[in-house]
Amino acid sequence: MKDNLKILFVCEDEFDIIDEGKKKIAYNFLLELKKTHLVYVYAKKGNERIQMKEFRKNIVSVLINICKYIMEKKFEYDYIFYFPSGSILNYRSHFYSKLIRKICSKYNKKVKLLFFSFQEKQETFFRLLWLRIFKPDKLICFTNNSKKIEKLIGNRHIVKIISGADTKKFFPISEKKKQELRKKYKMPLKKTIILHVGHAVETRGINDLFKLAKKNKDYFIVLILSSLYKFDILNENENAQQLDNIKIINHFISDIDEYYKLADLYIFPSKIKSSAIDFPLSIVEALACGVAVASRKFGVIHEYKKELKGVVFFNKINEIPRVMKKIKEANLINKKLPSQFSWDKIVKNLLTKI
Repeated sequence: MKDNLKILFVCEDEFDIIDEGKKKIAYNFLLELKKTHLVYVYAKKGNERIQMKEFRKNIVSVLINICKYIMEKKFEYDYIFYFPSGSILNYRSHFYSKLIRKICSKYNKKVKLLFFSFQEKQETFFRLLWLRIFKPDKLICFTNNSKKIEKLIGNRHIVKIISGADTKKFFPISEKKKQELRKKYKMPLKKTIILHVGHAVETRGINDLFKLAKKNKDYFIVLILSSLYKFDILNENENAQQLDNIKIINHFISDIDEYYKLADLYIFPSKIKSSAIDFPLSIVEALACGVAVASRKFGVIHEYKKELKGVVFFNKINEIPRVMKKIKEANLINKKLPSQFSWDKIVKNLLTKI
């Protein structure tokens, strides 16, 4: 794949606060692409690291602005990277992305539309029909698509990739530095700290973590909940009211890597497919920091158990003490994350497949 490609990068989410998986994935793709290619960026909000056009009202405004710019400048884009706010079966985003491609093809007939899919949605006749009509040149997936979708658009139009981690920020530290971080954030020095990062929604298995804290006083559970959800989950859960071994943080943390590094275990208790992207970013970031992971068999993570040696799977929350024992016996702490999970390798690998 040659350098200096001309790429139109459209993201329906904001880049001002990178506080959830979908934003992080799009943002890291953008940073890697900008190293060697000419990238013109549209997103809802930007930040100081990226020069871009913002659309603060809605996606329709960016659609109009992009179309005007393309027609005025007659710019010959090689690729369109389209990151929707929703899933693979998103009516609006597929229509908008296809329209942008249509206009771009006036000036470069070989332009390709890459549509990124974060997670599946319930398949209905009309959703599948819509995907068939507005199918992209390449559907970039973090998920195992159903046979219906693969048959509908063809395997040659599907490229499967993985989530990654910024290995310059997320990396293992010594036990001494771990204790220093615990002092810095006023965390218990001798308790087993279990971390979870994600949305404050019931489908993420948050209630199971309250049960775990109630039954195991030697555990100290830290929940970092996305600022996208503005409610106090403590008031929603009776078990949490009397617990002094849970800390809940519901605001944006720029140095979130330090919370991973001070933990003994990262836990991913989600059961329901729609609760997260199928290759959870937080699991990869925890592993990059040398922290072992306890996870339910969610999404496609179990398909990478050979590469992600620090992951131990469980079914019921009362299995966590057994998981902790297995982690110590198998020495799964501070396992190096394979280089294939770094963002530079993921982006380079994708560009060779398109």
